[in-house]
Amino acid sequence: MIQDRESSVIGVWERRFCVTSWCTADALYVQRKGEGLDVWRVTEKPDQPEWLVASDVPVCPLCGHHLATQANLDEGLDAA
Repeated sequence: MIQDRESSVIGVWERRFCVTSWCTADALYVQRKGEGLDVWRVTEKPDQPEWLVASDVPVCPLCGHHLATQANLDEGLDAA
């Protein structure tokens, strides 16, 4: 199951976007590693190898910037 909205449901892949102009990442998928943990699984596609990222919010594993939701992009907002 993939969701485009803000969520921290364990086991649900969320589609996020890196919005920095210089980063090579585009759409990424994130999933909270465990309940109450500030660890995120981040991958380009849910069936590919993943990065583990320690952060209170999902961040891009390539540049460290917060990842935006589709709602952020629709509203013209950054992920911050």
